[in-house]
Amino acid sequence: MHILALRSYGDYVILLNSIKNADLKQDVQIIASNHLKPIHEALNVNFSTNFNFIFKDLGIKNGLLGFFTNKHFFSFNTIHEILKLSKSLKSLKINKEKLFLEHHTRKFLLSVFLSRKLDFLYKSGNVYDALGRFFGFESIDKTFQLSEVHPKNKVLIFPDSRKKHKVINEETMRQLSSSLNNLNVEFKIAKFCQKNKEYSALNNQIVYRDFKELILLISECDFVIASDSVPVHIAEFLEKQHIILYNDKINYNWLTPFAKKYHRFTTFKETPIFINKYFNSTC
Repeated sequence: MHILALRSYGDYVILLNSIKNADLKQDVQIIASNHLKPIHEALNVNFSTNFNFIFKDLGIKNGLLGFFTNKHFFSFNTIHEILKLSKSLKSLKINKEKLFLEHHTRKFLLSVFLSRKLDFLYKSGNVYDALGRFFGFESIDKTFQLSEVHPKNKVLIFPDSRKKHKVINEETMRQLSSSLNNLNVEFKIAKFCQKNKEYSALNNQIVYRDFKELILLISECDFVIASDSVPVHIAEFLEKQHIILYNDKINYNWLTPFAKKYHRFTTFKETPIFINKYFNSTC
């Protein structure tokens, strides 16, 4: 069995989380784009020996295969990516063995372009549940246990996201910070910054510049608060408690097993109420 990993960093962490818990005994080869290699190496996890990872340079420049996006679908680079993908698959000599995409999206069209049948891991419903069933387990049963929260826990807030509508806005950040301060909960705000820019310690801000630094921050904290973006999926993978914040509507399809099982999610508008109720009841 072969699986193509061509999508975003969050999608890849979800896939790795499922592989980590997989109950499959057959050999599985993961053919992944090189743009996913930094996050894979930063997680530094040894998977079962029946899973083999091969990373290929597919020329992906926009975070996932351009073929899966409306914005880049008709771009020259998308054609370049498809040609490199086709060449890579031919070099691996995958003949009649099953080849799976992560998602159902544009599967038929991609099958036409690659001149071969493609299956898929996920079509609808909660993505963790779907991948869990594919790999032979129930995702809700594999998540970690809820533990007691106290004010001295190291809490990290990640307001950033690749998608603008997921970025935690300034008003929500102000209310969230105020609520945590009133509860005497220690927290820091982690911001992504590629440049050598310093943030004021008075604002409780710290920076990370790559996946290695991001994963180190999460591994050393006790609790993560973030939008529906890669930090919460890393938190699930590293078994760190977390709360997911959504702009105006909960997307149940992308809830982590931990957030789903223990109802650790809310909207930007309801954040202050949720935080006060949550930390007051668990501290």
